[in-house]
Amino acid sequence: MVIGICANEYFSTSAEGEINRMIIDELKSISPEMNFYFFADTVFSPKFSKVGHAHFFAVKQGEKNGLRRKWFQTVYLPKAIKKTGIEVMIYLRPDEVCRQPIPQFLALNDAALISSWDIKRMNLLKAVIVTSTYLKVALAQLHLISDEKISLVEGIKNIGFNAPSFDDKYAAKEAYTGGKPFFVCTDFDIDAEKFVLLLKSFSLFKQRQQSNWCLVVMLRNKKKQNVLNDLLSNYKYRTDVKLMSNLHPAEFHLILASAYCLISVSDAELFPVSVFESFFHQVPAIALNTKTNSEYADVLKVVEQKKPAPFSEKMMIFYKDEALREDLATKGNDFLTKFDFEKQVSELKTMLLQTKQR
Repeated sequence: MVIGICANEYFSTSAEGEINRMIIDELKSISPEMNFYFFADTVFSPKFSKVGHAHFFAVKQGEKNGLRRKWFQTVYLPKAIKKTGIEVMIYLRPDEVCRQPIPQFLALNDAALISSWDIKRMNLLKAVIVTSTYLKVALAQLHLISDEKISLVEGIKNIGFNAPSFDDKYAAKEAYTGGKPFFVCTDFDIDAEKFVLLLKSFSLFKQRQQSNWCLVVMLRNKKKQNVLNDLLSNYKYRTDVKLMSNLHPAEFHLILASAYCLISVSDAELFPVSVFESFFHQVPAIALNTKTNSEYADVLKVVEQKKPAPFSEKMMIFYKDEALREDLATKGNDFLTKFDFEKQVSELKTMLLQTKQR
């Protein structure tokens, strides 16, 4: 089977991109004969498994409703589909969907994108892939697409690293925070506003506890580093904040596993990859109470308001209650067994094949 994917730059730097990479990686694992053709504005290098075949085309797709976009959709893409033998197209943004002679899917990350969308364009889709139960329910409530045409792929692949030992974690803390305990943030969508919220929350925690604890922020997108460094330069506790990017996956997961607690300030309504990455390492999490995160309130500390004080209060709870921390860390790790990621991707593969054969 040959699959085409319209993947802009965000595909390699966002939470939805990470989820879609996991889905495609799993598709490749269970179907090494599959071929993938990516059409992207810029060349990127997603870390897929070496199974299967992936091809990349750097072609400027242009802005929505622009002449360049129209040329890409009506001239370039049809020729590429014919030349490469693409049998199914997957889009990652609604405004990229266009009329093509093959079955088309949309990997949806925000139901709001659909609510005001052109229904005629929706009719061009054979199915929609969603990454959380909330998104599936929200999409179904819009009555734009039947339930059997909604494919839920909710979960996360097992992290391919051995759990670090106590000595490994101790050495990591010595190397990165001078042996001090630390909170960690690994959000994909961290920006200036969310970073300021994180810093203000950490300030309140430091003021109330008078602790020597640190905050480590591991960026998924290096482009944001300069802006966040500027914000950090005038921060009172800047020597206790470590801002990192371009980490090797093994180093990333070692630091994450060594953290006392993860803090997520993301308000994205899709599967919370950052939170569940921490659960793999039995690290508890504090996260904003989005409609998606509310489904997991039993295994993480949810913050009701997007303000510093509520985040700080939850940080202090973990600081004072080691037993609670251990309990939530264990529950979070156990909760991962609820998701059968491989089964859901297998069901998606079946849908792709059935759609292609009609």
